[in-house]
Amino acid sequence: MKRQIIIGSMLAATLAGGSFGAWGVCAAATRPAKGDRACGEPRGGMSPEKRLAHMAKKLGLSDAQQGQIKAIFAAEREKSKPLMEKMRDYRQQMRDAAKATPFDEAAVRSVATNRAQTEIELAVSRARVRNQINALLTPEQQAKLEKLRPPRKQGRGIPPHPDGEVPLP
Repeated sequence: MKRQIIIGSMLAATLAGGSFGAWGVCAAATRPAKGDRACGEPRGGMSPEKRLAHMAKKLGLSDAQQGQIKAIFAAEREKSKPLMEKMRDYRQQMRDAAKATPFDEAAVRSVATNRAQTEIELAVSRARVRNQINALLTPEQQAKLEKLRPPRKQGRGIPPHPDGEVPLP
């Protein structure tokens, strides 16, 4: 049970966490190899400045659009800063609770619950940024963006159903 909680919380953190503003345009193709990130660049991928430059190049953003997007990134970064600090604290609390002797399952559950709520807030923040940026793009730029996003995976090795439905196990 303890292992499932820890694995579940780590998986949730991996999926929902990362650096703020992880609005990836071809992120998989542009992410530097492990250890190759520039000094000061967030661990989750490109810095907001590099992300904006990449978006400008790929989507043909105007100077006005770039300025608006930069302002969106800056405003949301300020809003999410306390959340990122909470996540850092929760990671440490989770490590400490997992090492504690005797093991206190209630403490781990409490930290995991608080951490999950913070992850939800960060996911909402990323969605808000994505929505605000999409609203600034022209229909042509939005179409380009959809082509650049990698296709979603079907699932854990489950082949797609001929009718487009995912078969139940």
